[in-house]
Amino acid sequence: MRDKEKLRKKQEMILKILEEEKKAAEFHAQPMPVFEDGLRGVPEKKPPTPTRVQPFNLRSNQRGEKIREQFQRTLAEEEKQDKERRTFKATSDDVVHKQPFIPEKSKKPCTDISGFILTTEVRSEARNEFDLHQKQRTDELSAAKRELEARQEAEETAAVAKIRREAVHKANPVPHYKPVEIKPSSCPPTVPLSPKFATKFRL
Repeated sequence: MRDKEKLRKKQEMILKILEEEKKAAEFHAQPMPVFEDGLRGVPEKKPPTPTRVQPFNLRSNQRGEKIREQFQRTLAEEEKQDKERRTFKATSDDVVHKQPFIPEKSKKPCTDISGFILTTEVRSEARNEFDLHQKQRTDELSAAKRELEARQEAEETAAVAKIRREAVHKANPVPHYKPVEIKPSSCPPTVPLSPKFATKFRL
């Protein structure tokens, strides 16, 4: 019922749109203006020739007709599908007369679960080896560092002892010279002479 109601409302809406388009396409002449002193220049009234009414060949009418036909086809198709869905179709009872399903036994050998190696164990062993290697390397570096520090300390101690030994004052030995030999002079003794003073130039 709900589907039929929707189809009915849809059809009414499309028909309403087509009627509005048709009214908009009709020709409406403007009325003749009326002046205060009556119509001016109006010729003598003659009996008009009856207009022959002919249908307009408008594009909007053609488009509306196509839409109406398409809508009618859609309605017919939907009604047909609705009837097919509502029609009861019983399935055959072949399953009752068939043999029951018996699963076939597998011919594959049973899975051997012995001797498997877990990835976690492999990773754990690799990690233990890595940690052991790192510990050995750390111990070697620590031993080398301690040895270097001990050697530097011994060298510093030896250098300080050497400096202290060199800083101790050591007296030089007394020098031994050749004895002095006094020889008599070969020059004659000095003869004293009176000095020649320039006394006559004194005042």
